[in-house]
Amino acid sequence: MGSTLTNTQPKDTYKSLLKTTDSTELSGTLKTVSDGNGNDSALALSTSAAQVSGNINVTGSLNGFAGATHNLLVDWSGNSQFTTLTATDVFFGTNAQERLRITSDGYVRLASGTGGIQFSGDVAAANSLDDYEEGTFTPTMGGATFSLTIASGYYTKIGRQVSIYIDVEGTYSSPTATFYVNLPFNVLGGSRGEGVVRPINGVTFTNYVTCEAVSTSLFFEDCYPSTGSASVDMNSSNFNSAGFRFFAQTSFFV
Repeated sequence: MGSTLTNTQPKDTYKSLLKTTDSTELSGTLKTVSDGNGNDSALALSTSAAQVSGNINVTGSLNGFAGATHNLLVDWSGNSQFTTLTATDVFFGTNAQERLRITSDGYVRLASGTGGIQFSGDVAAANSLDDYEEGTFTPTMGGATFSLTIASGYYTKIGRQVSIYIDVEGTYSSPTATFYVNLPFNVLGGSRGEGVVRPINGVTFTNYVTCEAVSTSLFFEDCYPSTGSASVDMNSSNFNSAGFRFFAQTSFFV
């Protein structure tokens, strides 16, 4: 005669075991995991996938790149969030290489060697935004021996286009050639960048002054000094050796 179970719940016969709701083995179809007593969990399993209904909270350690570990919280309830619980960066990658990170101090940073950002479904590499940079530089002048009391330069680089602004004041001696200012980036070969100049003092010209970015330098031009003539590069005849000051702004491609 077979034995019987008295005052025993079905779950007690599956101690330490997980059971699917239809009591059959796993297959390619997702099945909810149960305690064997009719209480379904939020976890469903198949031989090729796992699915969780509801919220997922990950508070343990997950392996990151190069074996690093980061404590993460993943929450899709209300406002979705994917965040670290500690002051660490979050990395995203493909082919086991970092492509992008969100730094702990709030910056989104593309990794070195990535192609850039593509917009509106555009897949052309040439249309990717691959660089943004802004900063300062110290303008220096050539064509004479200069002593500059103000030499301020600012630039913004977006992709291949650079915009600069300079403020220069000083004196000079021993002029030898056309005056120019050194640029923080080399101009794209075969191209030029046109700009404007605002003389403050010590700069003489006929009609108006422009500037032209060529190669590694920014030159100044006295535009049309006489009727029908071409613009002339400016030199010591246009700048007061005892003191001059000007602002200039231009943009060019690199």
